Amino acid sequence: MYKTIIKIRKNLPFNAVNSIQNVAADAFDNRAGKLANISKDPYVLIFEGEEKDYGCLQLGILALDKEKEFMELVTMWDWIDEEPNENCNVLEVLSIPIHM
Repeated sequence: MYKTIIKIRKNLPFNAVNSIQNVAADAFDNRAGKLANISKDPYVLIFEGEEKDYGCLQLGILALDKEKEFMELVTMWDWIDEEPNENCNVLEVLSIPIHM
């Protein structure tokens, strides 16, 4: 199972939270599939799937990385891969410069 967990700032007004949820939902509705946010907490977004959903999750992460306003509101973002146990801090990984 693959999962990405995104925490957003707790001090956001509800309309901003709703907007952020919509941006994330759009990112995880892409050419590789569609995954819904399964979190009950409005300040936490959780998208998870099986092997067949891996591409959808990866494309969603890349789409959100391009959303500057979204990224400024994220306080924590984890990627969880249960088999093998390969987890990472997405914010940290996305902040690494690419050298060509």
